[in-house]
Amino acid sequence: MKNEVMVMGVGESPPTAAITAAIETARMSPCAKSKRGVVIFRRTKVNADSATDTVDVFAAECNGPPGDVTCTGDRLVAIGQVGVEPSRSTCIAHCREVAVHAETRALRYAYRDYTYEGAEGIELLHVKVDATGALVAGGSPSCSSCSREILDEGIPYVWLYQATSFDGGARWVRYSASAFHHRTLRACGLPYEAAVVAYPADQVEL
Repeated sequence: MKNEVMVMGVGESPPTAAITAAIETARMSPCAKSKRGVVIFRRTKVNADSATDTVDVFAAECNGPPGDVTCTGDRLVAIGQVGVEPSRSTCIAHCREVAVHAETRALRYAYRDYTYEGAEGIELLHVKVDATGALVAGGSPSCSSCSREILDEGIPYVWLYQATSFDGGARWVRYSASAFHHRTLRACGLPYEAAVVAYPADQVEL
């Protein structure tokens, strides 16, 4: 199962404690374009209902500018409100390149903790929230920098709350790290080895 996409069944989801921690962290993001939160956790008690599993959270981090740099997106919104067209060459148009992603921060801070016991059983959960702080569905994996770091760190599984193309809804999807990286490379139009991932025959394309 290591190289397969793990698509959970209807009604299954990550532990509620992990989701809550990720959402609360995403709400603290100073990014005006896209508020993201990531938690890295391990289940310490597995129950019949996976949503009630008890977890240890090793890291909970949000995205944003590096160091004490201020996100200029807030200023752009203010400028736009007085009728001045903001320049799209500013950070809000290049967020992917200038911001520190939540995965990067979480991996950095979690590494020294979970590696003492090994990465077995570790899961990474990524969420996106809107301006009100509510959980919203994101798209398919698309950041090769994050996906390669996750794979290289040996984290087995990645959770995303994704929009579904077939019914207009959203659901939790669990990927193996290798499948997550594979999907990311494909989405970015980068070279990938098609044989790396054996997708289950019943998988629904997202």
